[in-house]
Amino acid sequence: MRDNLKWSHCEPVTADDVIFGYEVYASPDSQSLHFDLEENGNVECVEEFHNGEADHIPGIEKVDDHTVKYHLKEIIPDLKYGGGGLHHEALPKHDLEDIPVEELSSSPQLRQHPIGFGAFRVTQIVDGESVEYEANEYYYDGKPKIDKIQLTRIPSANIASALKNQQYDVVLGMPNSSYEDYKDAAGYDFLTVPVMAYSFMDFKLGKWNDEKRVVEPDPNAKMADPKLRQAMGYAVDNDAVGERFYHGLSWNANSIVVPGFEDLHDDQQKGFLL
Repeated sequence: MRDNLKWSHCEPVTADDVIFGYEVYASPDSQSLHFDLEENGNVECVEEFHNGEADHIPGIEKVDDHTVKYHLKEIIPDLKYGGGGLHHEALPKHDLEDIPVEELSSSPQLRQHPIGFGAFRVTQIVDGESVEYEANEYYYDGKPKIDKIQLTRIPSANIASALKNQQYDVVLGMPNSSYEDYKDAAGYDFLTVPVMAYSFMDFKLGKWNDEKRVVEPDPNAKMADPKLRQAMGYAVDNDAVGERFYHGLSWNANSIVVPGFEDLHDDQQKGFLL
């Protein structure tokens, strides 16, 4: 970790905060919807911790105040791309450790006065509407030149009119489906990148066995025949759907590796192979 990294109220960010963040994330009492034992169980003893059989995670070792060592069950390729079972969110232990994990997500420390170590710090939150930020003078790379930012959430149906009225300096998350309504808005530059995601069709083929953590297929399920599932895939012209409903901004996926991973994605690969 950087030795000059500080929380937005000047306390130093330490290895303890990294370990605390992982233990909150993996806690059996956590409210997180993102914890996945299949993925995050690659760190040694995370499974035992998550199951309540250990009070800490020995697989995450504090070397010194600025160094954390992870002990993994296996080294897998997606470690290079931010995966492999590692969780990267530090939490301010000194500010949150006295709050029961099951109460953290609704606590004032997170809902109203969150502490971070980014370029800006939160000054006011209106639930579901807006968040106000001010420049963080403790930011490791120096205080930002912009004094304040107001982030406002608006319905997607109102985005086009907001652009036409030049109501906002920056608009994020523009919907593909209404591109024709805002593409000619004056005074804005449009910047796009392929999303790191894809959509897919899934089928109910059996029941989930929670103890074994597998789906137990039902040979009599309506969609049990893979030929039928493949036929449904071929029956949908995804490129035509993307052109007609998303103005060419969505297209057929040929792989589960999205184009954002340029050194791994193969744009010549064929999809829906029988």
